[in-house]
Amino acid sequence: GGTPADGTSPAGAPPGATPAPRPRKKKRKNPLQITFERYQATAQALVVRLQALEEAAAGADGDDDDGSPTWRRAVDWYLERCAAEEGDDAAGEDRRRRVTNLIVRRLLEKDRVLVYVGSTE
Repeated sequence: GGTPADGTSPAGAPPGATPAPRPRKKKRKNPLQITFERYQATAQALVVRLQALEEAAAGADGDDDDGSPTWRRAVDWYLERCAAEEGDDAAGEDRRRRVTNLIVRRLLEKDRVLVYVGSTE
């Protein structure tokens, strides 16, 4: 170890020079991947549910209970449905929530199947 006897740093750098730090690799999150069939089934269930809520709200004659469909309500409904079908598992529910949120985002931003109406808050 140490420096060579002639007083130079490793690789011929001037004495006292410190080597440049290596760039750190960014840690990537484990990507959430699902099959296209799973995406289609989830998207279809959400779209049908939101259409039903929208039709019910239109037939309510302006009832001000704020039962309008929202992103959160759609995701919560889907997770409740999955929990009833697949059982309750905390780790699985967290993953399902993240996947479902990503699907809703894609339906809004990329596929443009869903649109924001009113406030986006």
